[in-house]
Amino acid sequence: MIDLQDVWASYDGVGVLESVDLTVKDKVFLAIIDPNDGGKSTLLKVSPGLIKPEQSMVKLLGDVPRT
Repeated sequence: MIDLQDVWASYDGVGVLESVDLTVKDKVFLAIIDPNDGGKSTLLKVSPGLIKPEQSMVKLLGDVPRT
């Protein structure tokens, strides 16, 4: 399960994600469709803690990922 609330992320001061909320429950299929440079990869990197968001509440499988 993934739970993101009020996620903000940027690269070199350029905003990529602004106030994103997303909850994905167990055994749910999800497709993320967005234009190029829309923030899909950043969203996927924030979820497991690969990059640290500027502000957010992120939980992956019930725990806060370490960045």
